[in-house]
Amino acid sequence: MTEGATAPALGHAAFAVDDFAAVLAALGERDFEVEEARELWGERRAFVLAPSRHRPELMAAPPP
Repeated sequence: MTEGATAPALGHAAFAVDDFAAVLAALGERDFEVEEARELWGERRAFVLAPSRHRPELMAAPPP
């Protein structure tokens, strides 16, 4: 247990979003750092650097 919030060195939360392009555009307009990654299962995905320093993954579709 830690006294404060921490970001894990490995592993991350991942979320499938309904309108991938619109979500990435909205995050970019709000100055979030967005880094697209290679596609998996033929679908786009990206990592977002949150102010908390966590790196959640956004996916255009969930894994099959």
